[in-house]
Amino acid sequence: MKITIINGSSRKGNTYAVTQIFKNEMTACGEVKFTEFYLPQDMPMFCIGCASCFDKGEQTCPNAEYTMPIFESLLGADAVIITTPVYVMQAAGAVTAFLNHSGFLSLVHRPHRECSAKRLLFFLLHQRQEQKRQ
Repeated sequence: MKITIINGSSRKGNTYAVTQIFKNEMTACGEVKFTEFYLPQDMPMFCIGCASCFDKGEQTCPNAEYTMPIFESLLGADAVIITTPVYVMQAAGAVTAFLNHSGFLSLVHRPHRECSAKRLLFFLLHQRQEQKRQ
C-alpha cells in the first residue's frame, strides 16, 4: 500500500505524534510505503488564482516546481493523509494554501479518475489550554 502524508507543519508536536502512531499501526498490518511532504517547506508558495491549472493543466502552474511532486505522489497513492495543527480555530495556513493549489482536482473542474477510489484522512489536532478561574 502507498500512502502520501501531507504534514501541515514541520513541528514535531501533537499532530506529528498522532501521525507516527498511525504509521506504526499501519506498518504493523503489512507492507506500507509512506511518502511525506512538510508544508510550508515543500510548497512555500501561495496560489495566485491565475486558473492556469484549470485552463492549461496543473503542470503550467507558476508554482509547479513545488506542487507537481506532491500531486504526482498523491495521484499514485492508495490513500492520502493531510495533517494539520489547529491555529486560532483554523487549519494551518500552509494546508489552506495546499488545498487552494489542489482546486483543479475538484469534481466540478477536471475530475481525475485516480481520485475516485482514494481514501482521504484528515488529522486536525487542537491543544486546549485549561484556564484558571479567579
